[in-house]
Amino acid sequence: MCVAKQSFVTETYYKKRIKIWHLHHGVDKMDTRDYKTLLKSFKHDVGFVDHQIKSFDEFIDVRVQKIIDEIGEIELETPELAEFRIKLGKVRIPKPVVKEADGATRPITPTESRIRDLTYSSPIFVEMVPVINGVEQEPQEVKLGDLPIMLKSTTRAAIS
Repeated sequence: MCVAKQSFVTETYYKKRIKIWHLHHGVDKMDTRDYKTLLKSFKHDVGFVDHQIKSFDEFIDVRVQKIIDEIGEIELETPELAEFRIKLGKVRIPKPVVKEADGATRPITPTESRIRDLTYSSPIFVEMVPVINGVEQEPQEVKLGDLPIMLKSTTRAAIS
């Protein structure tokens, strides 16, 4: 189930619970105790963080690629030199890594990130194909940047 649909279902579910509670108790308004009971029920059934983790996972697994697909290609304005475009392709987000002082990169765990006061992040790579005067060149994988990874995420980047 997509995150937006799930949050709607959850919201509808709790609105119905409130209405049922009101009908059952014959009360127009809820007091503080009632809200506390409702919050405890929400925490038990759904949780306060779970929807954020699911949203993050969907962003990584689906939306990042959709954003790149929507852009499609970038046309550079260099009329005096040549027609130059860059086609954007597949996005790859590997496991989180750290770049050491000597320039080497290696995988990192959330615990090590916390101990060393580092950001637990993954690089974002995009396949780019330069097109010069209508001729496609060799595809190249280019690093766009680093994306912080949410703890307890089940996204491919966190578990692969």
